[in-house]
Amino acid sequence: MRVNLRRLGLVVPLIAALTMVSALLAAGSGVALATTGRAGITMTGSCSDFQSDEKFSANSSTTIYITWDSTNLYIGWEGGDTAGNDSRLMGFDLNPGSSDPTQTYDGAVFEANGMPDYLVQVQPSGYKAFNSRQNTGWHVITTAPTTQFNANGCGTNVPMTEVTLPWSSFTGACDTSGCTVGTINYSAGQAVGFIGYSNNSGGSFVYGTMPIGNPTGASPQTLNYEMNCPSTTTGQSPNTYCTAKKYTGATAVAASHITVTHHHGKTVIRWFSSTHPAGFNVYKHAHKLNSRLVTSKTHWYKFVTKVHVKHPRLVAVSLR
Repeated sequence: MRVNLRRLGLVVPLIAALTMVSALLAAGSGVALATTGRAGITMTGSCSDFQSDEKFSANSSTTIYITWDSTNLYIGWEGGDTAGNDSRLMGFDLNPGSSDPTQTYDGAVFEANGMPDYLVQVQPSGYKAFNSRQNTGWHVITTAPTTQFNANGCGTNVPMTEVTLPWSSFTGACDTSGCTVGTINYSAGQAVGFIGYSNNSGGSFVYGTMPIGNPTGASPQTLNYEMNCPSTTTGQSPNTYCTAKKYTGATAVAASHITVTHHHGKTVIRWFSSTHPAGFNVYKHAHKLNSRLVTSKTHWYKFVTKVHVKHPRLVAVSLR
């Protein structure tokens, strides 16, 4: 026998009940929340400032948090010393996979194609700075980034350190020797790679590294894993949207037999590489032209762009 639920007035309550059950199941199963860009992101020095899909596992029983909206980038470090003497650090790679001049920073060594262009250091009880990389040196953008620290922010004796960085402050990085004008600046929604770690107050021991493929131990340590986020648009769940990638250095490959032709408003670039790297990035001066790595199943490569280029710069990338 059929029962007419609409006539019995049970349709609306039934839908409401099913919706509640679905929400509870989603919460319990770790379903992505898609929280970047959510309203009301506020840093108070507590783990509760972030949501579950903004957590990233790190080494040394620590956790790192990453989220963003259209205005700011928000970073959190759970763990470390409760006195706030140790440094919490995060590197930001604005051209993941591209080969950059390398530079070390506070116990960390980076690969050329996983090199941060910007880096923030927060020592809650002392030094704080947000830096841009200018070729092989670091330039301090500000010594007063907005930070929060609570020695019990994630539970008894479990500290929380937070920093808020305006996207507009990501300007000034460059690759050219002696450069002072930024050519690696943030553009809304672009890809960003993250490398997080901590160092003790003496700068002699690296721990709390993220992604967890990065090592810990006596300084210096080579951090060649990067948490790569394909874009920084809103509505993403960072810990499922972003993935760890290992960079093993840009292969020193000289592209040869380079030809550049112009036809019907397009530039066609062809070249040969004898050692067949993972791919190439193509530049006009400091501006990268390709959105994806230029790859080939043979030793011959081809790239077409609407940008008029006479002398392209081809940077080989070995990405694993």
